[in-house]
Amino acid sequence: MSMLEAQGITKAFGGIRALDGCSINVEQGSITGLIVPNGSGKTTLFNVITGYAQQDSGYIRFKGETLKKQTPDKVFGMGIGRTFQLTRIFPRLTVMENMHVAVQR
Repeated sequence: MSMLEAQGITKAFGGIRALDGCSINVEQGSITGLIVPNGSGKTTLFNVITGYAQQDSGYIRFKGETLKKQTPDKVFGMGIGRTFQLTRIFPRLTVMENMHVAVQR
């Protein structure tokens, strides 16, 4: 069984389909890269997996549990986190202290 499994994910914004039947499986202990052209839906896929957006169809499971309709904080609590390209850190805090601040938000 895959640790993270997303199958047949679709997500549309108005008439534009950002994801159209997207599927990915990530095995436990693996290192997985997602290399595709700009505008192909990477951010949308990560937003759907992490609860920042809801898929229109398809399913996502993490360790066998569904992620559908989970909020970002619930998904994080299950063990899936993400970072954003624009980081704002407190330079005088350690990495761990910065992570604690992020979790409390």
